[in-house]
Amino acid sequence: MKSEIMLLNLFLPRTRGECIAHFRNMLQLTQIELSRQVGMDRSNISKMENGDITVSETVWTHILNMIYRDFDIEMELPFGDFRNTIELFIQKEYETSRREEKWNEQRLSWEQETSI
Repeated sequence: MKSEIMLLNLFLPRTRGECIAHFRNMLQLTQIELSRQVGMDRSNISKMENGDITVSETVWTHILNMIYRDFDIEMELPFGDFRNTIELFIQKEYETSRREEKWNEQRLSWEQETSI
């Protein structure tokens, strides 16, 4: 399990949107091709990848299924376990980065108060 976490840290982006872009590139798909597969505008795929809008459940499930099938992960573990592992990692990273962001905001606030 420890080696799996290390690999996730090395190779997996930190947000769902970044994962969509990463996985799409691994699958050698353009945003247009993915948008056609899921029935939405290419601009929405771009916005999801950039974090401008929330990744839709349709796109998230579709891209995870493609990675799961195309890279034969199905031979190693059930889809639910694969999805949960990815989502737990992303959630943990989001919470960590959010805590760091809040800490930096608080520290900046203290610095501003003491410099007045």
